[in-house]
Amino acid sequence: MKKLFSTFLLFSFANLFFSQEVYLRKIVDINKDSKDKVLLAMPQAQSTSKLLGEIEVIGFSENDQNTFKLIYNKAKEIGANTYVLKKFENIDGSLQDLDPSHYKLNLYYTPVQDVKTNPNLIHIISSSKKDQKIRINDRTQSLPSRTYLVKNLSPGEALSLSTRKLLGSSVKYINDETKSPAYFQISGFSLHEDAYGNAGLVLKSGDINKLDQSYGQFLTTIYQEIKN
Repeated sequence: MKKLFSTFLLFSFANLFFSQEVYLRKIVDINKDSKDKVLLAMPQAQSTSKLLGEIEVIGFSENDQNTFKLIYNKAKEIGANTYVLKKFENIDGSLQDLDPSHYKLNLYYTPVQDVKTNPNLIHIISSSKKDQKIRINDRTQSLPSRTYLVKNLSPGEALSLSTRKLLGSSVKYINDETKSPAYFQISGFSLHEDAYGNAGLVLKSGDINKLDQSYGQFLTTIYQEIKN
């Protein structure tokens, strides 16, 4: 009984110190007319952006799908369709790198046509838990967990992605400047749930999932880019 009670206490303290909370800390305004389904990342606010509020994320979670759903739902409560990562400052005034266990997002409403994107970019994203390997054309690339890399393609240029494992995936992507930037995530065998809660079992030892733009941009906001 003592051992069981100790285990329960340990589990309770673990939940206390490692649980994650998403707060809508500030509401500046509410855009009741917004019907946009997207929630897009911006490096900085545009001249046409209207500040609506601020979200604060406290605590770390490997379940980025759930984190994004919480952020998305709170953003839609006030009609936001865009956000900017609000970086914390060091004592000397320089900006800190993102801490995945504590960060803030400024929420805006921005006319979608004013959100600048580069359709020539393809983002290849690792998983939240494990390092991954992906073959890009004729080169094998290692991706530590919670990292991503970006490839800039010419119009009409093709890019082949492969996990090169038993039951693994292969994707051939051809750049089309009329589309949005592309986001692919590499993940191992898992119970998979997309950013909006549609669950299904991934039956592959190595899988390549195409993400929608909103969730893909969120991951590239909270993950670290690998330059190569």
